[in-house]
Amino acid sequence: MDGEGRIYVTDSYILHYAVYVYDKSDGAYLGDVYDVGYPLRSPIGIALSSSNKLYIASLGTAQIEVYGLADMTVNPLALLFEGMANGGSPASQFISIENSGTQVLDWTAGSDDNWIVLPYVSGSTASSSADTLEIGIDLSGLLPGTYYGEVAVTAGSGAQEIVDVTLDVLDGPSADPGGPYIGMEGQSLLLDGSGSGGNPSLYEWDVDNNGTYDYSSVSPTQSYTYGQNGIYTVVLRITAEGNITDTAQTTAEITDSVPSPDFTGAPLSGASPLTVGFTNYSTGYDQPLQFAWDFDNNGVTDSTEVAPGHTYPAPGTYTVKLTVTDADGSTNSLTRNDYVLVSSSGTCQNDPIKIKDTALYFLFIQDAYDAASGGDVIQSQAEQFTEDLMINMNKSVALQGGYSCEYIPGSGMTTIRGSVTISAGSVSMENFIIE
Repeated sequence: MDGEGRIYVTDSYILHYAVYVYDKSDGAYLGDVYDVGYPLRSPIGIALSSSNKLYIASLGTAQIEVYGLADMTVNPLALLFEGMANGGSPASQFISIENSGTQVLDWTAGSDDNWIVLPYVSGSTASSSADTLEIGIDLSGLLPGTYYGEVAVTAGSGAQEIVDVTLDVLDGPSADPGGPYIGMEGQSLLLDGSGSGGNPSLYEWDVDNNGTYDYSSVSPTQSYTYGQNGIYTVVLRITAEGNITDTAQTTAEITDSVPSPDFTGAPLSGASPLTVGFTNYSTGYDQPLQFAWDFDNNGVTDSTEVAPGHTYPAPGTYTVKLTVTDADGSTNSLTRNDYVLVSSSGTCQNDPIKIKDTALYFLFIQDAYDAASGGDVIQSQAEQFTEDLMINMNKSVALQGGYSCEYIPGSGMTTIRGSVTISAGSVSMENFIIE
């Protein structure tokens, strides 16, 4: 028995010829003492010297074999690691492997737990010296929780020490940039990272994935306006307690803006030649805008001015079309059908609306309605009026359209470009078109 509590037993049976080593405390088998280059033959005598050398009398070889005992001590026998899910792995820790024996200690190390990392797994430690074994942790794919593992350090003699490894994986930050986003150039887009987990204390946005974080805030939301259309990669980096970070990305599809054409003209009716002035209310993001006016919708551009005027020389009903093109080539058109009504020159001497059997003439239907009495008939020439008509008095009137300049019926239809709202009284309408 040696000073470490190991028991050495010789076995001289002809099929074995070995010395076995056991642990005194529990009788556990620790390994054999042998050397294939110098085999034992009927080992009988055994003794341990003060220099920790084992002497074995080999009867069959008529020799005394001398073995140096390597005493292995591993310290510490328990390690605790702590890391954060999705975060960086914790720093490695080290254990000491000491050899207090008189011979070189050959040892190996291993673990069945794939989250335990051993950069090297074997070594040779000289007598009365020590080596260190690095033990690292790989957090990849580990969910929050506590994990238990082991590292076995085994001496060449078969002696073994178990190092218990405990790993606590905490909830880590998890970036969620939201999206995918769809927006339009020139319009504000709200980026929302409120779905991120791990109680982040900082949100950083890289709106175009160029490696530079454009915004940094404690708020999970951020507004941004893209200047041009395209598909952009958006990166969100969050930081949680312990300066643990996580990043994730999404896309922002920014569509091209289209100009919005709009215009009005005045006057919209009258005798030929009729000169109409046009006011342009068109808008667009990609400036400058270009304009193409087609005053009779025949497919030919008549003007490229912003707000032109045009003289209609002949009677007729004319459709006006405006096409707007922005700086990057996007176009949009607005067509106002039957927008300008030109009557024959010199035929109509009076205003186009009158109250029947009176000498009261008006330019607008609303003015004639307001002046009429209950039971009156309002007559209108076959022209086009751009107005909103409000029937809002407690009286009944009749509206008759399609008259000639002499207020002879049957010349056509009268058109109201607008709305007719009835909130009081009543009205009857004949030969009217409401657009």
